[in-house]
Amino acid sequence: MQRWRLALAAFLVAAAMPARGQPAKGKVELGVLWGRHFGGTLPAGSNEYFSQAIESDTAISYGVRLGYAFSPRLSFEFSAEKVDTRFVGSADGVFASRPELSTLQMRFVEAGARWAFLTGRFVPFVGAGAGIAVLDPDIAGQADVRDSNRLAFHLDLGFKAYLLPWIGMRVDVRPRFVSLQNGHWFNHVDGDAGLFLAF
Repeated sequence: MQRWRLALAAFLVAAAMPARGQPAKGKVELGVLWGRHFGGTLPAGSNEYFSQAIESDTAISYGVRLGYAFSPRLSFEFSAEKVDTRFVGSADGVFASRPELSTLQMRFVEAGARWAFLTGRFVPFVGAGAGIAVLDPDIAGQADVRDSNRLAFHLDLGFKAYLLPWIGMRVDVRPRFVSLQNGHWFNHVDGDAGLFLAF
C-alpha cells in the first residue's frame, strides 16, 4: 500500500512538472538583452565620415524589448538597442591590429513580427522588421560631424525557453541591413541573450 502511494505521488509530481514551465496566458512580454555586435563594413563612398572603406569593430550590445502576442504563434514587438564600438581601418597583415579611426555609438529603434514554430516551454521562432539606425561617430578634428539617421531592416532567428509560467530566457541571432548613401548598405549581425517577464 505504501509503495502504491509513493508511485502515485511520483506520477503526479512528474505530470505536474511540465505544466509549471508553460507560458503564462498573458499577452505582453517585457525583456532585457545583452549580446555581441559583429561588425560590418561601410563601403567607400557610403558615408560622409571617411572616403575609404571602414569597418565597425566587434562590441557589446544591450537593450530592451516589449512584445505583444496576437496568438500563441504570432507576436509583434518593439526593441531599442545600443552599441558602443569604433570605426577601424583595414589591417596590414594577418596578425596586424586594425587602426582606430573614431569611436562610434549605434542606436537601433525597431519594430517587427515574430512567428513561433512551436508553443509550450520551448518556442523557436523567426521574424523580420524595420526601424531607425542612428550612427553617431566621434571623429577627432571633425567637431561638425553629426549623428546620422538611417533606415534599417532586420531578420531574426531564435528561441524562447520558459523557466516558469511568467519568466523565461531568450536567444536571438539578428542579421541587420542599414541603408547608407549612394545605394550602399551596412550589413552586420547581432547575437544576444536575455530574460523576459510575461504578463
